Order: sequence, then structure tokens, then C-alpha cells
Amino acid sequence: MPPRRKPDPRWNPVAKAIARKRLADILTTEKIKLFLLAKGEDCEKLMIHLAQTVTIITVALEYDPTFDKTQPKFRVMQGGLSAMRQMAQAGVWDPVQAIPIEQAVTLAQEFLPRAKDDLVIKAFIDLTKLTALTS
Repeated sequence: MPPRRKPDPRWNPVAKAIARKRLADILTTEKIKLFLLAKGEDCEKLMIHLAQTVTIITVALEYDPTFDKTQPKFRVMQGGLSAMRQMAQAGVWDPVQAIPIEQAVTLAQEFLPRAKDDLVIKAFIDLTKLTALTS
């Protein structure tokens, strides 16, 4: 008997709901960790994880032709992503960056319900492929 394959999340509504819930949980958990960082503390893994999660939501929204990418909140989220990249490269936490990063995570939480399931999955798959190519 051949091994059982996992259901394709693009067609499974339960898998879509679970994926959306996981993204929301990651954002909440990582946001809490953000507030617990001390100045100079290692933050590379946290920033990479946060940036990956926020990027999935950002890219899903960018794929949506009906989403207004010029709105200020979306730009603020992109700015927070830039701060996450800077902190990941620096490797140590600078509390000055807390505000733009926290704003980006909060906006990602706000925008997640607006992101279409199929586009979130497409963004995840595309970013996974990109990560594999650059590793």
C-alpha cells in the first residue's frame, strides 16, 4: 500500500484555516518575544522568523490586484520589514527599532484576514522556492 499523501492545502478548506491560524499564532507569539528583548540581546533568529511571516502576508497582498498597495498602513508594514532585516543583519537588538517592527507585526495581524487564502498559499510556496534557491 503506498504511503498516504498529505492533502493539498490549496484545495482543502480545513488546511487553509489551520494555515491562517498558524500565521496568526506566530505573529502573536513573536510579538510577545519582541517586547522581552533586552538591548544588545541576540535577535537574529527572531527577526528572520518575524520577517518571513510578515513577508508572506505582504506578498499575498501584493499579489491581490484589488488590494491598494499605496495605502499608508501597507507602506508602514514594509518599513517595519526593513527594520527587521536590519536587526537580523546586526544580530543584536536595538530597542530603537521596536516601534517600526511592532507596528509592522500589528499591521500584519490586521491585514491577515484581508489576504486571500489562495494568495497566502502562493506567497508561502513562492517564498519557500526563493529561499531554497538562495540557500
